[in-house]
Amino acid sequence: MRAEQWIGLNDRAKALVKPNLNKFLYHEVGTRFYADGTKQDYDFEQYGSDIVQHVYRIYEGAFEGEHQLNGYTFSNGEEWYEEIQLEPWSSGPMTFLALKRKADDSWVKESLWTVADIEAVESGLVDEDSVKVEGDVR
Repeated sequence: MRAEQWIGLNDRAKALVKPNLNKFLYHEVGTRFYADGTKQDYDFEQYGSDIVQHVYRIYEGAFEGEHQLNGYTFSNGEEWYEEIQLEPWSSGPMTFLALKRKADDSWVKESLWTVADIEAVESGLVDEDSVKVEGDVR
């Protein structure tokens, strides 16, 4: 039976784009001046997520319809997106994703699947969620 195997990002890549929801974003101090002549001083700290996730594009699979590829915007303005690193065939495509930088379209090296990672998943020796092997990348 032919089927798609959507492997997705490895654990290293997932960790790179996991948002910190309580990250200190900025400290603002100022004064508001109103039309009636009054003024109000303010001083506050802003906390929130350091990464905003959004749909980057939709990928049409070989058999099972569409898959969402995400984009990530960091608090410093840098943008990354998910892209297909490799798609070997095993009764259907096995789709391995990694991260790319939008600014120069370069791979985020830490997010790449290694040869050992891919071979372990292809052989069925490990589940893709348990892969944490380091080494050379394809």
